Amino acid sequence: MRPFSAWQLFGNGSVGSQALLGLPRVIELKELFSEASAIWPFETGWTKSFSDEIRIVHAEFWPGLIDIDESLHRIRDAAQVKSCALWAATADASGHLSEYFDPMASDDPDRDRAEIEGWILGFSAIRSMQRSVRKGIKEA
Repeated sequence: MRPFSAWQLFGNGSVGSQALLGLPRVIELKELFSEASAIWPFETGWTKSFSDEIRIVHAEFWPGLIDIDESLHRIRDAAQVKSCALWAATADASGHLSEYFDPMASDDPDRDRAEIEGWILGFSAIRSMQRSVRKGIKEA
């Protein structure tokens, strides 16, 4: 499984309609909590720590990064949202959430593009995991 383009509006795995519905809500939340929130990585940059004023960080997240607990809600999308919120809260409480906010080495070939287009929180971890799996398959 891989993330799909936010611009794909139709077909299996497409998320474009969710993005179109979600972006105005993110802007509303950003305006509501303007002094305390920032959009990652556009307003925060690639950093693992934020100023004390920033209490809310808005970030794109791909539910395929984690296991979804479908018992959390009968509607799959709602179960995904709840699972993602629980994942983030757990990672934050254990001190590991910050690791996902600077996902690339400074010499990563995708970094320039990601600084312009944004990035999916945790995507580099998936990419590293996939490389390890492919390497293990080749060695077997």
